[in-house]
Amino acid sequence: MKKYINNRLYDTDTAFEIDTYENHYYDFDCRYVKETLYQKQNGGWFLLAQGGSWTKYRQPRKRGGFSGSTVIVPLSIDMAKDWAKAHLSPEVYILTFGFIA
Repeated sequence: MKKYINNRLYDTDTAFEIDTYENHYYDFDCRYVKETLYQKQNGGWFLLAQGGSWTKYRQPRKRGGFSGSTVIVPLSIDMAKDWAKAHLSPEVYILTFGFIA
């Protein structure tokens, strides 16, 4: 997926995929969330996030209600570290960011 956000390109094909978090719902459930952390070649960070119609990633429909969607969420280094602490194993965190100070 490619998307320009604030004149910056976010491209899952050229960025390095770190790891993925999925909640415990099935992918067809309206509560399903899947987030994948990426690092850009220039060092920037982002999530490729997918969520159902009852998640923060929902999008309004033209005729009312909501549907699920897939979005790119730019992250600062601190936001990426916080996300990784919450969702990834300590081993993956250490490989990605080094030891927690």
